[in-house]
Amino acid sequence: MWPEGTVPVVSLCCWTYNHKKFIAEFIQAALKQKTSFPVEIIIHDDASTDGTIEVLKRYEQQMPNVFRNIYQKTNQYSTGGDINSPVFKAVRGEFVALCEGDDYWTDEDKIQKQVDYLINHKHFAGVFHKGVAVDKSGKTISFIWDYCVYQQEYNQLECLINLKSAYPTSALMFRSIAYPSRTPNYFREAGSDYCLDIMLTEYGPLGYQDFEGSAYRQHSEGIWSTLSLAEMNVTMAKRLVALYRNRVLRSRYPVLQDMLHQQLDAIWWQVFNNSLSSWLKATGLCCKLSIGIGLPGLVLWITRYTSPPRFKLRDILFRT
Repeated sequence: MWPEGTVPVVSLCCWTYNHKKFIAEFIQAALKQKTSFPVEIIIHDDASTDGTIEVLKRYEQQMPNVFRNIYQKTNQYSTGGDINSPVFKAVRGEFVALCEGDDYWTDEDKIQKQVDYLINHKHFAGVFHKGVAVDKSGKTISFIWDYCVYQQEYNQLECLINLKSAYPTSALMFRSIAYPSRTPNYFREAGSDYCLDIMLTEYGPLGYQDFEGSAYRQHSEGIWSTLSLAEMNVTMAKRLVALYRNRVLRSRYPVLQDMLHQQLDAIWWQVFNNSLSSWLKATGLCCKLSIGIGLPGLVLWITRYTSPPRFKLRDILFRT
């Protein structure tokens, strides 16, 4: 416990909604962090209805100097509201560590290790470490991160085409100064770890630390883990569209166009089943997703040489 009025060095930021079964595990893991500096805990509750708020308020009453919780009266996520700005505007620390309410930290020295790293790598915007996936009961399960081979440093282009936020949200710490006072449209439109990495690396690269420090929980009530592959592809397409609409990024990274086209192709093939009706459905879905890239970009996707809509329509119309 630090004296009242102490300015924290690190702000631990967490987002939760109906995580009564899990939120105490996150809080306990946060309180067990061993640091040589003060921290604050900011938990954003998006109008939970399962008793999560009561759990948060108990801890808040016990440690008012540590917790600075934010309670929404109506669910922001479901209505397209901004769940990020209220949290980041409340941050007072020089460094920011992230977590979701159903995840938790597994290394009691995680925060200290990451602060030490950023102090010693002053040009870096942030740093992340390895993580594991667990099931509802906390048992370790296999996940894509098990097969990731990370490099020591990622600039913005490498975050865009290689890293693609392939690490747990709970593994990231970044400098609060790297989070811009005015967030770009792509982050407001498609706020995600992927877009956050792109935004932060305007300040400097992301570093990697080779230790396992957090657990990502997969369960039937999780937002991302309950999505089908088709839904994940659609979500990724929306993120790429938002990035592509940014004039600076589009000019800086021509590869963005190819990435978007490939993503639209993947979605198209998931819907198309060799019939004209499925052609119309698949093409309509992709057109709707890509409306933000403008008519020239849309025409380019449909008419390019390798475009599935182009050559499959030819096959449908002229097959014998």
